[in-house]
Amino acid sequence: MSFAAKLLDWLLAPLLFLWFASVAITNFMAMDTVNLPYDQHLEEMAQAMAKLVRGTDEELIFEFPREAEHFFRADQRDEMFFAIRRPWGEVLAGNPDVPLLPGRPEPGVAVFHGGFLHGEEVRVASLPVLAAGVAEDQPVIVQVAETLHKRHALSGEIHTQVILPQLFVLVGALLLVWYGLTYVIKPLKRLKEAMDRRHHRDLTPVDPADIPQELRPLITSVNELMARLERNFKAQQRFIADAAHQLRTPLAGLKSHTQLLLRQDDPRAMKHALTQLAASVERTSRLANQLLSLARAETTGRTIRHDAVDLNALARKVVEQWLPRAIEKHIDLGVEICPEPLTVTGDTLLLGEVLNNLVDNALTYTPRGGRVTVRTRPEGGALLVVEDSGVGIPPDERELVFQPFYRVLDSEPRGTGLGLAIVRSILDAHEASITLRDPESGTGTVFELQFPRPAPYVREFVG
Repeated sequence: MSFAAKLLDWLLAPLLFLWFASVAITNFMAMDTVNLPYDQHLEEMAQAMAKLVRGTDEELIFEFPREAEHFFRADQRDEMFFAIRRPWGEVLAGNPDVPLLPGRPEPGVAVFHGGFLHGEEVRVASLPVLAAGVAEDQPVIVQVAETLHKRHALSGEIHTQVILPQLFVLVGALLLVWYGLTYVIKPLKRLKEAMDRRHHRDLTPVDPADIPQELRPLITSVNELMARLERNFKAQQRFIADAAHQLRTPLAGLKSHTQLLLRQDDPRAMKHALTQLAASVERTSRLANQLLSLARAETTGRTIRHDAVDLNALARKVVEQWLPRAIEKHIDLGVEICPEPLTVTGDTLLLGEVLNNLVDNALTYTPRGGRVTVRTRPEGGALLVVEDSGVGIPPDERELVFQPFYRVLDSEPRGTGLGLAIVRSILDAHEASITLRDPESGTGTVFELQFPRPAPYVREFVG
């Protein structure tokens, strides 16, 4: 269902409800208005007939002259009936089928009520009177009844004069609303047509000048989304271009080592060539794995878990995993654990990847006989520290190292330039920060990861 049709439905429902309510109220008021003059006529007829009742010592006498009866029956549209009763219902004269008076009214006060007589609805005026010569404790009830043809006809005319103009106004209002909605949504239709004509890579902002004021926040949000998509798209393009460039060199090296191996006949030379080929394969595999990790962290948009992560246990586990490599390089790899429990909220696997990258990076750039230490502290919520005694990172390059494929100048060995970019992306998703500083003594680098206090939140990675 279109926006205009849905809005029209919302407007039509209350308008129809109000119109039907108006019909009901008009019907009640019309009948009440119509009854006033006709009820007055019935009361006057009852008072006139009450004067024709007189009493004697033995009986009540009702004399209905021919002229009076002719006048009583003169109405051509409605039929008139009368009855003269005792309070207990005994009929002294007239039609005994005239509906009885409910309750016991005061003498001299006419009471109007409805009923049915000979299958037709009638309006009855019941007037208790004290007839001449009758005791005060024996009033006579004079009843005059009339069918409702004239009343219904007049009520119908009132309905027609009131309801039909309302109906015309209602229809006119709906037509005007429909026209107004059609006019209002024209800018939206033009916007839709403009968006349909766009190329799928055209992410330029939408001009909100022709859009209704109420919809401009939506257009602003759409423009912000398109801007983020454009940044993400450009980042992906840069990533693909850089990845292709970075993969080209190790693949070319693999090809050269393979060709060299095919030309070798000497077993010792072949073994040396195989060793170089294995190292090249290892570097290429590591580069490919880190490219996949960075792509997953920056562009998958998946929701991170919000586990309760024990930083102390995570630090011990990661350090244990890297001990064989540290022993191989004669590096003192240690862990200093906070004595109190230290828990943060986040994705256990991703935080493990962060610490693995940092320890790997530290072991890679720390010379033989060096030192790498992982520490946990409760400062500011939770603090994770990785300190090495390697070559260090110059202050003016400490922000640049978090960019994909950036390598510190003159650093050996040459890495992929992706590890710290992966670390920054994952930490951003956990609302954590990372800072670099010099150690308190000697050379090297200190990475400090500051986590907020544990909170049940979930964020998404966005490129």
